[in-house]
Amino acid sequence: MTMKGARLQPSLVCLFPLLFLSPSSSAEISTHEAIQADGERLAEILSSEDLARARIFSGSCVFVWRQYPDFLEIVERIESLYGCLREDLAASELDERLAVLAGTNNGAGFFDAALLARVFPKKKTVARQCLQEALKDPAFSGNPFIYGLLGRVLLSQEQLDEAKQAYEKAIEIAESVGDPAVVFRLRNLYADDFFRKGCIDVAYEAAYPCLESSYLLEKAWALGQKALYYWSEEERETAVSAFSELKELFPSVAPRKDLDWQRRRYEDIQESLSFLEGAISQDPVAEVIVAVEALDYDLHSGNRRRGIARLEPIVRRYPLDDYGTWGDTELRKWLVWAHYNYYAGLDMLRRHEEAELGLRKALEVIPYDDYPDRVVDMWLWLGYVLMRRGRNEEALAAFERGFDLDVSGIESYSAAFPIDPQQHNVRGAILDAEQRRLFVTVYRQLLHLLESRNGGVE
Repeated sequence: MTMKGARLQPSLVCLFPLLFLSPSSSAEISTHEAIQADGERLAEILSSEDLARARIFSGSCVFVWRQYPDFLEIVERIESLYGCLREDLAASELDERLAVLAGTNNGAGFFDAALLARVFPKKKTVARQCLQEALKDPAFSGNPFIYGLLGRVLLSQEQLDEAKQAYEKAIEIAESVGDPAVVFRLRNLYADDFFRKGCIDVAYEAAYPCLESSYLLEKAWALGQKALYYWSEEERETAVSAFSELKELFPSVAPRKDLDWQRRRYEDIQESLSFLEGAISQDPVAEVIVAVEALDYDLHSGNRRRGIARLEPIVRRYPLDDYGTWGDTELRKWLVWAHYNYYAGLDMLRRHEEAELGLRKALEVIPYDDYPDRVVDMWLWLGYVLMRRGRNEEALAAFERGFDLDVSGIESYSAAFPIDPQQHNVRGAILDAEQRRLFVTVYRQLLHLLESRNGGVE
Protein backbone atom coordinates (compact mmCIF):
# COMPACT_ATOMS: atom_id res chain seq x y z
CA MET A 1 0.00 0.00 0.00
CA THR A 2 1.26 3.48 -0.84
CA MET A 3 0.28 6.60 1.06
CA LYS A 4 1.11 10.22 0.38
CA GLY A 5 4.06 11.90 2.03
CA ALA A 6 6.69 9.16 2.28
CA ARG A 7 9.52 11.70 2.01
CA LEU A 8 11.62 12.28 5.14
CA GLN A 9 11.28 15.84 6.43
CA PRO A 10 14.31 17.82 7.69
CA SER A 11 12.73 18.39 11.13
CA LEU A 12 12.29 14.66 11.52
CA VAL A 13 15.94 13.99 10.75
CA CYS A 14 16.96 16.44 13.48
CA LEU A 15 14.70 14.95 16.16
CA PHE A 16 15.04 11.28 15.20
CA PRO A 17 18.62 10.72 13.99
CA LEU A 18 18.33 6.94 14.49
CA LEU A 19 15.20 6.73 12.38
CA PHE A 20 16.09 3.83 10.11
CA LEU A 21 18.30 2.06 12.63
CA SER A 22 15.96 1.63 15.58
CA PRO A 23 12.74 -0.18 14.64
CA SER A 24 12.75 -3.80 13.56
CA SER A 25 12.61 -4.30 9.82
CA SER A 26 14.29 -7.64 9.18
CA ALA A 27 12.78 -9.63 6.34
CA GLU A 28 13.60 -12.80 8.31
CA ILE A 29 10.71 -12.27 10.75
CA SER A 30 7.02 -11.56 10.14
CA THR A 31 5.59 -8.08 10.33
CA HIS A 32 3.65 -8.99 13.46
CA GLU A 33 6.80 -10.35 15.10
CA ALA A 34 8.68 -7.19 14.15
CA ILE A 35 6.01 -5.02 15.77
CA GLN A 36 6.08 -7.22 18.86
CA ALA A 37 9.87 -6.84 19.00
CA ASP A 38 9.59 -3.06 18.72
CA GLY A 39 7.04 -3.00 21.55
CA GLU A 40 9.31 -5.08 23.76
CA ARG A 41 12.30 -2.90 22.97
CA LEU A 42 10.37 0.27 23.79
CA ALA A 43 9.29 -1.32 27.09
CA GLU A 44 12.94 -2.02 27.95
CA ILE A 45 13.96 1.55 27.19
CA LEU A 46 11.09 3.00 29.22
CA SER A 47 11.90 0.65 32.12
CA SER A 48 15.38 2.14 32.26
CA GLU A 49 13.79 5.63 32.45
CA ASP A 50 15.96 6.77 29.55
CA LEU A 51 13.12 8.94 28.28
CA ALA A 52 15.15 10.82 25.69
CA ARG A 53 16.06 7.53 24.04
CA ALA A 54 12.48 6.29 24.36
CA ARG A 55 11.30 9.47 22.61
CA ILE A 56 13.60 8.75 19.68
CA PHE A 57 12.64 5.10 19.42
CA SER A 58 8.86 5.53 19.74
CA GLY A 59 8.86 8.35 17.22
CA SER A 60 10.89 6.19 14.87
CA CYS A 61 8.37 3.37 15.21
CA VAL A 62 5.50 5.73 14.43
CA PHE A 63 7.25 6.98 11.31
CA VAL A 64 8.49 3.63 10.00
CA TRP A 65 5.17 1.79 10.52
CA ARG A 66 2.88 4.64 9.41
CA GLN A 67 2.12 2.99 6.04
CA TYR A 68 1.47 -0.47 7.47
CA PRO A 69 -2.15 -1.56 6.78
CA ASP A 70 -2.68 -2.13 10.49
CA PHE A 71 -0.77 0.85 11.82
CA LEU A 72 -3.05 0.65 14.88
CA GLU A 73 -1.21 -2.48 16.05
CA ILE A 74 1.97 -0.55 16.89
CA VAL A 75 -0.10 2.45 18.05
CA GLU A 76 -1.98 0.33 20.58
CA ARG A 77 1.26 -1.23 21.86
CA ILE A 78 2.81 2.19 22.40
CA GLU A 79 -0.35 3.54 24.06
CA SER A 80 -0.50 0.52 26.35
CA LEU A 81 3.07 1.08 27.53
CA TYR A 82 2.52 4.79 28.09
CA GLY A 83 -0.60 4.01 30.11
CA CYS A 84 1.44 1.83 32.48
CA LEU A 85 4.16 4.42 33.14
CA ARG A 86 4.41 5.94 36.58
CA GLU A 87 2.11 8.92 36.30
CA ASP A 88 4.55 11.63 37.42
CA LEU A 89 7.10 10.25 34.95
CA ALA A 90 4.56 10.28 32.10
CA ALA A 91 3.44 13.82 32.98
CA SER A 92 6.96 15.24 33.02
CA GLU A 93 7.79 13.46 29.75
CA LEU A 94 4.70 14.89 28.07
CA ASP A 95 5.73 18.41 29.13
CA GLU A 96 9.23 17.81 27.79
CA ARG A 97 7.96 16.50 24.46
CA LEU A 98 5.62 19.42 23.95
CA ALA A 99 8.46 21.84 24.67
CA VAL A 100 10.76 20.09 22.16
CA LEU A 101 8.04 19.97 19.49
CA ALA A 102 6.94 23.60 19.80
CA GLY A 103 7.37 25.38 16.47
CA THR A 104 8.27 22.24 14.52
CA ASN A 105 6.47 20.43 11.72
CA ASN A 106 7.19 16.98 13.10
CA GLY A 107 4.26 14.69 12.41
CA ALA A 108 5.79 11.62 14.06
CA GLY A 109 6.68 13.57 17.19
CA PHE A 110 3.25 15.17 17.53
CA PHE A 111 1.47 11.89 16.87
CA ASP A 112 3.58 10.12 19.49
CA ALA A 113 2.93 12.95 21.97
CA ALA A 114 -0.81 12.54 21.34
CA LEU A 115 -0.54 8.88 22.37
CA LEU A 116 1.17 9.95 25.59
CA ALA A 117 -1.39 12.69 26.25
CA ARG A 118 -4.21 10.15 25.96
CA VAL A 119 -2.93 8.59 29.21
CA PHE A 120 -4.42 11.54 31.08
CA PRO A 121 -8.21 12.08 31.01
CA LYS A 122 -7.69 15.82 31.51
CA LYS A 123 -5.29 16.05 28.54
CA LYS A 124 -7.76 15.11 25.82
CA THR A 125 -7.57 18.58 24.31
CA VAL A 126 -3.77 18.29 24.20
CA ALA A 127 -4.08 14.93 22.43
CA ARG A 128 -6.47 16.47 19.90
CA GLN A 129 -4.16 19.42 19.25
CA CYS A 130 -1.16 17.11 18.78
CA LEU A 131 -3.03 15.02 16.21
CA GLN A 132 -4.07 18.14 14.35
CA GLU A 133 -0.43 19.29 14.32
CA ALA A 134 0.67 15.88 13.03
CA LEU A 135 -1.67 16.28 10.06
CA LYS A 136 0.26 19.41 9.00
CA ASP A 137 3.32 17.28 8.23
CA PRO A 138 3.17 16.07 4.59
CA ALA A 139 4.45 12.69 5.76
CA PHE A 140 1.26 12.23 7.80
CA SER A 141 -1.36 14.41 6.14
CA GLY A 142 -2.66 11.54 4.01
CA ASN A 143 -2.64 8.97 6.79
CA PRO A 144 -6.20 7.76 7.49
CA PHE A 145 -5.30 6.30 10.88
CA ILE A 146 -4.54 9.74 12.29
CA TYR A 147 -8.10 10.78 11.46
CA GLY A 148 -9.32 7.55 13.08
CA LEU A 149 -7.42 8.36 16.29
CA LEU A 150 -8.67 11.95 16.11
CA GLY A 151 -12.22 10.57 15.93
CA ARG A 152 -11.53 8.48 19.02
CA VAL A 153 -10.27 11.51 20.96
CA LEU A 154 -13.25 13.63 19.89
CA LEU A 155 -15.61 10.83 20.90
CA SER A 156 -14.03 10.72 24.36
CA GLN A 157 -14.73 14.48 24.59
CA GLU A 158 -18.42 13.86 23.78
CA GLN A 159 -18.07 15.76 20.49
CA LEU A 160 -20.05 13.19 18.57
CA ASP A 161 -20.66 15.05 15.32
CA GLU A 162 -17.01 16.05 14.97
CA ALA A 163 -15.97 12.52 15.84
CA LYS A 164 -18.21 11.08 13.11
CA GLN A 165 -16.67 13.49 10.59
CA ALA A 166 -13.15 12.39 11.58
CA TYR A 167 -13.95 8.67 11.27
CA GLU A 168 -15.66 9.24 7.92
CA LYS A 169 -12.68 11.25 6.69
CA ALA A 170 -10.41 8.36 7.70
CA ILE A 171 -12.52 5.92 5.68
CA GLU A 172 -12.70 8.28 2.71
CA ILE A 173 -8.89 8.52 2.59
CA ALA A 174 -8.54 4.75 3.02
CA GLU A 175 -10.93 4.13 0.13
CA SER A 176 -8.91 6.48 -2.08
CA VAL A 177 -5.73 4.54 -1.22
CA GLY A 178 -7.42 1.36 -2.40
CA ASP A 179 -6.39 -1.21 0.21
CA PRO A 180 -9.59 -2.94 1.44
CA ALA A 181 -7.81 -4.16 4.58
CA VAL A 182 -7.31 -0.55 5.70
CA VAL A 183 -10.92 0.34 4.87
CA PHE A 184 -12.19 -2.61 6.93
CA ARG A 185 -9.91 -1.76 9.86
CA LEU A 186 -11.23 1.78 10.00
CA ARG A 187 -14.89 0.87 9.47
CA ASN A 188 -14.52 -1.60 12.32
CA LEU A 189 -12.87 1.06 14.50
CA TYR A 190 -15.69 3.52 13.75
CA ALA A 191 -18.47 1.03 14.50
CA ASP A 192 -16.84 -0.51 17.56
CA ASP A 193 -15.94 2.81 19.21
CA PHE A 194 -19.47 4.18 18.86
CA PHE A 195 -20.93 0.87 20.04
CA ARG A 196 -18.82 0.98 23.19
CA LYS A 197 -19.91 4.56 23.70
CA GLY A 198 -23.52 3.40 23.69
CA CYS A 199 -24.36 5.17 20.42
CA ILE A 200 -25.91 2.06 18.93
CA ASP A 201 -27.63 3.69 15.95
CA VAL A 202 -24.40 5.34 14.81
CA ALA A 203 -22.51 2.07 15.29
CA TYR A 204 -24.97 0.18 13.09
CA GLU A 205 -24.85 2.93 10.47
CA ALA A 206 -21.05 2.72 10.46
CA ALA A 207 -21.10 -1.08 10.13
CA TYR A 208 -23.76 -1.28 7.43
CA PRO A 209 -21.37 -0.73 4.44
CA CYS A 210 -19.46 -3.81 5.60
CA LEU A 211 -22.47 -5.96 4.70
CA GLU A 212 -22.20 -4.74 1.11
CA SER A 213 -18.41 -5.08 0.93
CA SER A 214 -16.69 -7.18 -1.72
CA TYR A 215 -13.89 -7.77 0.81
CA LEU A 216 -14.95 -11.17 2.12
CA LEU A 217 -13.50 -10.99 5.62
CA GLU A 218 -15.23 -7.67 6.19
CA LYS A 219 -18.56 -8.99 4.93
CA ALA A 220 -18.23 -12.15 7.05
CA TRP A 221 -17.58 -10.07 10.18
CA ALA A 222 -20.64 -7.92 9.49
CA LEU A 223 -22.86 -10.96 8.89
CA GLY A 224 -21.72 -12.48 12.19
CA GLN A 225 -22.55 -9.26 14.02
CA LYS A 226 -25.92 -9.06 12.28
CA ALA A 227 -26.80 -12.63 13.24
CA LEU A 228 -25.87 -12.07 16.89
CA TYR A 229 -27.74 -8.79 17.08
CA TYR A 230 -30.98 -10.16 15.68
CA TRP A 231 -30.68 -13.24 17.85
CA SER A 232 -30.40 -10.95 20.88
CA GLU A 233 -33.52 -9.11 19.69
CA GLU A 234 -35.42 -12.42 19.45
CA GLU A 235 -35.78 -11.94 15.68
CA ARG A 236 -34.72 -15.49 14.99
CA GLU A 237 -35.72 -15.67 11.34
CA THR A 238 -33.50 -12.71 10.41
CA ALA A 239 -30.70 -14.06 12.60
CA VAL A 240 -30.84 -17.50 10.99
CA SER A 241 -30.85 -15.93 7.53
CA ALA A 242 -27.68 -13.95 8.32
CA PHE A 243 -26.10 -17.06 9.84
CA SER A 244 -26.89 -19.13 6.73
CA GLU A 245 -25.35 -16.49 4.47
CA LEU A 246 -22.25 -16.38 6.67
CA LYS A 247 -21.94 -20.18 6.72
CA GLU A 248 -22.03 -20.27 2.93
CA LEU A 249 -19.50 -17.44 2.61
CA PHE A 250 -17.02 -18.54 5.27
CA PRO A 251 -15.11 -21.24 3.31
CA SER A 252 -14.02 -18.50 0.88
CA VAL A 253 -12.77 -16.21 3.66
CA ALA A 254 -9.11 -15.96 4.66
CA PRO A 255 -7.22 -13.39 6.75
CA ARG A 256 -4.09 -11.73 5.43
CA LYS A 257 -1.08 -13.48 6.92
CA ASP A 258 0.74 -10.20 7.64
CA LEU A 259 -2.16 -8.72 9.66
CA ASP A 260 -2.58 -10.20 13.13
CA TRP A 261 -5.75 -8.16 13.67
CA GLN A 262 -7.36 -9.95 10.72
CA ARG A 263 -6.37 -13.30 12.17
CA ARG A 264 -8.17 -12.40 15.40
CA ARG A 265 -11.28 -11.25 13.52
CA TYR A 266 -11.25 -14.47 11.51
CA GLU A 267 -11.13 -16.53 14.71
CA ASP A 268 -13.96 -14.44 16.19
CA ILE A 269 -16.10 -15.15 13.12
CA GLN A 270 -15.26 -18.84 13.30
CA GLU A 271 -16.30 -18.92 16.97
CA SER A 272 -19.54 -17.04 16.24
CA LEU A 273 -20.42 -19.54 13.55
CA SER A 274 -19.87 -22.41 15.94
CA PHE A 275 -22.02 -21.22 18.81
CA LEU A 276 -24.74 -19.77 16.58
CA GLU A 277 -25.06 -23.12 14.88
CA GLY A 278 -25.26 -24.74 18.30
CA ALA A 279 -27.88 -22.29 19.54
CA ILE A 280 -30.02 -22.85 16.45
CA SER A 281 -29.92 -26.59 17.15
CA GLN A 282 -30.69 -25.89 20.86
CA ASP A 283 -27.37 -27.10 22.21
CA PRO A 284 -27.41 -26.05 25.93
CA VAL A 285 -23.79 -24.89 25.98
CA ALA A 286 -24.24 -22.77 22.85
CA GLU A 287 -27.48 -21.30 24.20
CA VAL A 288 -25.61 -20.07 27.29
CA ILE A 289 -22.81 -18.60 25.17
CA VAL A 290 -25.19 -16.75 22.84
CA ALA A 291 -27.16 -15.39 25.80
CA VAL A 292 -23.98 -14.04 27.40
CA GLU A 293 -22.83 -12.60 24.06
CA ALA A 294 -26.24 -10.94 23.63
CA LEU A 295 -25.74 -9.25 27.02
CA ASP A 296 -23.18 -7.00 25.34
CA TYR A 297 -25.92 -5.48 23.17
CA ASP A 298 -28.18 -5.00 26.19
CA LEU A 299 -25.56 -3.23 28.31
CA HIS A 300 -24.28 -0.94 25.57
CA SER A 301 -27.80 0.06 24.60
CA GLY A 302 -28.53 0.89 28.24
CA ASN A 303 -31.08 -1.90 28.65
CA ARG A 304 -29.73 -3.37 31.89
CA ARG A 305 -33.03 -4.87 32.98
CA ARG A 306 -33.29 -6.93 29.82
CA GLY A 307 -29.70 -8.06 30.25
CA ILE A 308 -30.32 -9.24 33.81
CA ALA A 309 -33.56 -10.93 32.74
CA ARG A 310 -31.58 -12.71 30.01
CA LEU A 311 -29.07 -14.07 32.55
CA GLU A 312 -31.48 -14.95 35.35
CA PRO A 313 -32.65 -18.32 33.92
CA ILE A 314 -29.02 -19.35 33.41
CA VAL A 315 -28.04 -18.43 36.98
CA ARG A 316 -31.03 -20.34 38.35
CA ARG A 317 -30.42 -23.35 36.14
CA TYR A 318 -26.72 -23.49 37.11
CA PRO A 319 -26.50 -22.40 40.79
CA LEU A 320 -23.11 -21.75 42.33
CA ASP A 321 -23.61 -24.59 44.80
CA ASP A 322 -23.31 -26.93 41.80
CA TYR A 323 -20.04 -25.38 40.55
CA GLY A 324 -18.21 -28.68 40.95
CA THR A 325 -20.65 -30.38 38.58
CA TRP A 326 -20.20 -27.91 35.72
CA GLY A 327 -18.10 -30.49 33.95
CA ASP A 328 -17.78 -28.99 30.47
CA THR A 329 -14.79 -26.61 30.52
CA GLU A 330 -16.23 -24.33 27.85
CA LEU A 331 -19.62 -24.23 29.57
CA ARG A 332 -18.04 -23.50 32.96
CA LYS A 333 -16.08 -20.54 31.57
CA TRP A 334 -19.25 -18.93 30.23
CA LEU A 335 -21.28 -19.73 33.36
CA VAL A 336 -18.71 -18.02 35.57
CA TRP A 337 -18.90 -15.00 33.26
CA ALA A 338 -22.73 -15.10 33.42
CA HIS A 339 -22.77 -15.20 37.23
CA TYR A 340 -20.33 -12.29 37.51
CA ASN A 341 -22.34 -10.14 35.11
CA TYR A 342 -25.60 -11.07 36.80
CA TYR A 343 -24.44 -9.91 40.25
CA ALA A 344 -22.80 -6.78 38.84
CA GLY A 345 -26.08 -6.10 37.02
CA LEU A 346 -28.08 -6.50 40.22
CA ASP A 347 -25.86 -3.85 41.78
CA MET A 348 -26.53 -1.50 38.84
CA LEU A 349 -30.25 -2.01 39.45
CA ARG A 350 -29.71 -1.01 43.10
CA ARG A 351 -30.29 -4.54 44.37
CA HIS A 352 -27.12 -4.20 46.41
CA GLU A 353 -27.78 -6.85 49.06
CA GLU A 354 -28.46 -9.55 46.45
CA ALA A 355 -25.37 -8.46 44.53
CA GLU A 356 -23.18 -8.72 47.64
CA LEU A 357 -24.50 -12.16 48.57
CA GLY A 358 -23.98 -13.45 45.03
CA LEU A 359 -20.46 -12.10 44.70
CA ARG A 360 -19.43 -13.47 48.10
CA LYS A 361 -20.82 -16.89 47.22
CA ALA A 362 -19.02 -16.86 43.87
CA LEU A 363 -15.73 -15.94 45.55
CA GLU A 364 -16.26 -18.75 48.03
CA VAL A 365 -16.77 -21.50 45.43
CA ILE A 366 -14.74 -20.40 42.37
CA PRO A 367 -10.99 -21.02 42.82
CA TYR A 368 -8.70 -18.19 41.76
CA ASP A 369 -6.53 -20.63 39.80
CA ASP A 370 -9.56 -21.67 37.72
CA TYR A 371 -10.56 -18.18 36.56
CA PRO A 372 -8.14 -15.51 37.86
CA ASP A 373 -9.61 -12.77 35.67
CA ARG A 374 -13.17 -13.31 36.91
CA VAL A 375 -12.07 -13.63 40.55
CA VAL A 376 -10.25 -10.29 40.29
CA ASP A 377 -13.36 -8.75 38.71
CA MET A 378 -15.55 -10.08 41.52
CA TRP A 379 -13.36 -8.79 44.34
CA LEU A 380 -13.27 -5.33 42.80
CA TRP A 381 -16.99 -5.25 42.10
CA LEU A 382 -17.62 -6.42 45.67
CA GLY A 383 -15.62 -3.39 46.80
CA TYR A 384 -17.86 -1.23 44.64
CA VAL A 385 -21.02 -2.79 46.14
CA LEU A 386 -19.76 -2.36 49.70
CA MET A 387 -18.88 1.26 49.02
CA ARG A 388 -22.41 1.88 47.74
CA ARG A 389 -23.73 0.32 50.95
CA GLY A 390 -21.63 2.68 53.08
CA ARG A 391 -19.31 -0.03 54.43
CA ASN A 392 -16.18 1.80 53.40
CA GLU A 393 -13.53 -0.05 55.40
CA GLU A 394 -14.78 -3.39 54.05
CA ALA A 395 -14.89 -1.89 50.57
CA LEU A 396 -11.27 -0.75 50.89
CA ALA A 397 -10.19 -4.26 51.91
CA ALA A 398 -12.08 -5.82 48.96
CA PHE A 399 -10.53 -3.38 46.48
CA GLU A 400 -7.04 -4.02 47.80
CA ARG A 401 -7.58 -7.78 47.68
CA GLY A 402 -8.63 -7.46 44.05
CA PHE A 403 -5.68 -5.24 43.14
CA ASP A 404 -3.25 -7.60 44.89
CA LEU A 405 -4.56 -10.54 42.88
CA ASP A 406 -4.52 -8.45 39.69
CA VAL A 407 -0.74 -8.10 39.87
CA SER A 408 0.09 -11.39 41.60
CA GLY A 409 1.38 -12.99 38.41
CA ILE A 410 3.87 -10.23 37.62
CA GLU A 411 7.35 -11.63 38.20
CA SER A 412 9.31 -8.41 37.78
CA TYR A 413 8.63 -4.71 37.54
CA SER A 414 10.52 -1.44 37.57
CA ALA A 415 10.13 1.99 39.10
CA ALA A 416 8.92 3.21 35.70
CA PHE A 417 6.17 0.54 35.60
CA PRO A 418 4.91 0.34 39.22
CA ILE A 419 2.33 -2.08 40.59
CA ASP A 420 0.85 0.33 43.13
CA PRO A 421 -2.93 -0.12 43.64
CA GLN A 422 -3.38 3.56 42.77
CA GLN A 423 -1.63 3.12 39.43
CA HIS A 424 -4.31 3.35 36.74
CA ASN A 425 -2.74 0.73 34.50
CA VAL A 426 -0.15 -1.90 35.35
CA ARG A 427 1.97 -3.70 32.79
CA GLY A 428 1.31 -7.43 32.94
CA ALA A 429 -1.80 -7.12 35.13
CA ILE A 430 -4.83 -9.35 34.60
CA LEU A 431 -7.33 -6.52 34.13
CA ASP A 432 -7.41 -4.71 30.82
CA ALA A 433 -6.60 -1.01 30.84
CA GLU A 434 -10.18 0.24 30.64
CA GLN A 435 -11.46 -1.97 33.46
CA ARG A 436 -8.57 -1.19 35.79
CA ARG A 437 -8.83 2.56 35.23
CA LEU A 438 -12.51 2.50 36.20
CA PHE A 439 -11.89 0.56 39.40
CA VAL A 440 -8.80 2.58 40.37
CA THR A 441 -10.78 5.81 39.93
CA VAL A 442 -13.43 4.55 42.37
CA TYR A 443 -10.73 3.29 44.75
CA ARG A 444 -9.05 6.71 44.77
CA GLN A 445 -12.39 8.35 45.52
CA LEU A 446 -12.84 5.98 48.45
CA LEU A 447 -9.36 6.71 49.80
CA HIS A 448 -10.01 10.44 49.56
CA LEU A 449 -13.32 10.02 51.40
CA LEU A 450 -11.73 8.02 54.21
CA GLU A 451 -8.81 10.43 54.52
CA SER A 452 -11.13 13.42 54.73
CA ARG A 453 -13.20 11.71 57.44
CA ASN A 454 -10.45 10.06 59.46
CA GLY A 455 -7.45 12.24 58.77
CA GLY A 456 -5.74 9.35 56.98
CA VAL A 457 -6.01 5.68 56.12
CA GLU A 458 -3.85 3.15 57.87
